[in-house]
Amino acid sequence: MKRLLFMLLACLPFLAASTNHFSTIPAAQPASGGLALTNTAPGTILADWTQTNPPALYTYTVAVVDLTSRQLVTTFQTTNLSATVGNLASGHLYRFTVDNGAGSIINEDISGW
Repeated sequence: MKRLLFMLLACLPFLAASTNHFSTIPAAQPASGGLALTNTAPGTILADWTQTNPPALYTYTVAVVDLTSRQLVTTFQTTNLSATVGNLASGHLYRFTVDNGAGSIINEDISGW
């Protein structure tokens, strides 16, 4: 529970060290920490991430926050190294956060489409 709270706090815009704003989104945007966000269709984003250790060791917690409305869109767990999130509003800024549960948390922001 403490880790989830920390992860959600990391998603708040006033804690962000930097953000990336795109008026249009190319096929993929590599991110620091190994997170890439791809606009696959209007309102749909594919998040891909890398893991240096064997990925089978981890269950990843993915959180998506709408920074424009300051609301949590979704949070879920997966053992995959990618996830698709849909029903996103055009023109909003979103923060995707991926946590491997072992101290590695990566964030990336995306907007546009």
